[in-house]
Amino acid sequence: MKRNSKMLSKIINKKLVASGFSGQQWFAFGKEIVIKDYKGNERKVSEFYLNVSTGWRIKDSQKIITGSQDYFHPPGSIDEDFDYESFNPHEDENRVEKTLEKLFNELELKVTEVSSDIYGSININFQKGYCLEVLPMDSVEQEHWRFIDHTSNDEHLVFTGSKTKL
Repeated sequence: MKRNSKMLSKIINKKLVASGFSGQQWFAFGKEIVIKDYKGNERKVSEFYLNVSTGWRIKDSQKIITGSQDYFHPPGSIDEDFDYESFNPHEDENRVEKTLEKLFNELELKVTEVSSDIYGSININFQKGYCLEVLPMDSVEQEHWRFIDHTSNDEHLVFTGSKTKL
């Protein structure tokens, strides 16, 4: 997908600077800038965002570091008798948050390469062999991911099941 790769390539040489969850996982790239929101108010944002509402994972050359399903697990080792019914990933610390916090504190994740395919998968390679993979896992025509470029007036790049649209 040439259009996807061209737009996504804007994050090459940018750092992954933050990530969080607000109904979907978001990844922020690049330096902090000031923009005006739709109401005309100034706010600080990163240059680029990738909002992901499908499967994703961060891996190195040997293992998966964390991924979308880790949101539903507590950090650290899990005992056989762990009470998942009382675990609330919205309120309790979860494995994704803890692992990403550690990554940001210990590493500088600078993008070296970006690729995508016709199925909406994205690979974002970082220095030192780390990779963020986005993996749409269903055929439903709903938003799987959205790429936002705050450095331009370009519309968001959105992948919805079987197609990408601006």
